[in-house]
Order: sequence, then C-alpha cells, then structure tokens
Amino acid sequence: EANYDHGLLRNQLIYTSESSGINAEYGGESDCLVEESTAVECNMPKSAGNVVKLNGCGGVLSSEEANYDVCETELCNVKKCNSDSEGTLAECAADATKCKSPLFVDYEGYADTNNWGCGQCSDEMVCKDCDITIGGQSCKTTETHTFQCYNYKVENDKVVKGDETSCLTEVNTDVVCNYPVDKSNTKYTAYKSGCGPCEAGATEEKCLSCTEEKCGAKAIAISVLAILAAMLAMV
Repeated sequence: EANYDHGLLRNQLIYTSESSGINAEYGGESDCLVEESTAVECNMPKSAGNVVKLNGCGGVLSSEEANYDVCETELCNVKKCNSDSEGTLAECAADATKCKSPLFVDYEGYADTNNWGCGQCSDEMVCKDCDITIGGQSCKTTETHTFQCYNYKVENDKVVKGDETSCLTEVNTDVVCNYPVDKSNTKYTAYKSGCGPCEAGATEEKCLSCTEEKCGAKAIAISVLAILAAMLAMV
C-alpha cells in the first residue's frame, strides 16, 4: 500500500468511458491523491479511440505520449479556445480539434470579430485556425499596440484635420500615419482613416507618411512654413 504524506485532494476534469473504450464526453471532477511533493498533472486522450487513464489524474508513460495530452495545473485537462482578443478562454467539445480567430491586419485590426472560438474556419480570407490542445495554450491572441493618427477630411472645399483615429498594429510594427499634401484637393479621402503608410501607388504629391504618433499635423505645419519661407526669400 502506498504511503502518502499529507495527501492532497485535487479536482480534475476527466473523460467518461463507454464499454467500447470510446471516450464520449467530459465527465465529472475526479479527486486525485498524491504525495505532497508530487507535481500536479492531468491527462486527457487526444482521440476518441483511447481509454481514460486513471480518471484523468497524473501523467502517462513516454510510450503513450503520442495518444495523450498532459498538463500541469488543476482542472486543466479540458479543451479551450480564445473567445475574444483579450484571451478569455471558452470550453470546447471533447472532440474539438481546432481553434479559430479572425485574421489580424496591421493598421486595421481584426478582420471579423465573430470568428473567435472553437472549430475550424469557414472563410480563410478573414479567419485563421490552429490545432487545439488542452488548456487553450496552442492558439495565442495577437499582441497589439494602439496609437493615434489624425483622420483628414474635406470641409468647406478644403482638407482639414479631423478627429484622432485609434490605430491598431502588432506590438513590434512601426508607428506610421499618412496625411494629405495638397490641402485644396476636394476629392481627398483619408486612407485607413490616417493609420499606416499611404495607399500603394499614391504619389508624394498626394500623400506622405510620417513615423510618430499624430505626426501628420506637425508635418503639414512644417511644410507650410517652408513654403512661406521660400516665398519671403523671393521678395
């Protein structure tokens, strides 16, 4: 008989097992008794063809690792996926194999916020998926950075500085704003509300970019002063 020193009760989710050995769904919580110095481990079969090991308690043999997932916190042996950009985890069905999330585009943000959760993407143009593991650790959210750019608009037949726009990028992407050159261009439309570089193919006579937060207004002011200085020099 095993000699347990200060045995601890740890509750962990398990799979139920039918007579055929097929794991049908998540079962109840199982109390696992271990020595005090023993690390917490839970196991979970990777497919429905594998029988339950010790009611989900403990690890597995190295020869069985291909067929089981093992995790190291209480109640961790359940499949989860991110349900939002904040990393809130949602429990998935026992037979789930994929997590999905919307594609992230620099200076725009997430393509479609309805794509978070369990399951496979139906439209790869706006969604990506990854293999699910227990605990939800396989599918990470995008680390992002937010900064401000001005959204220029046409008002009273001239381009004027509009409201500040919150721009979202991956954390290591450069801060870039775009702004108009010709303030008399009544057909001007801000590209991505001023976030990011100018639209591909835009000429320097129409659009310029700068690399500081809310830098468009400063750049335009410097440009105007340069024009005035040149005019004064000709007098």
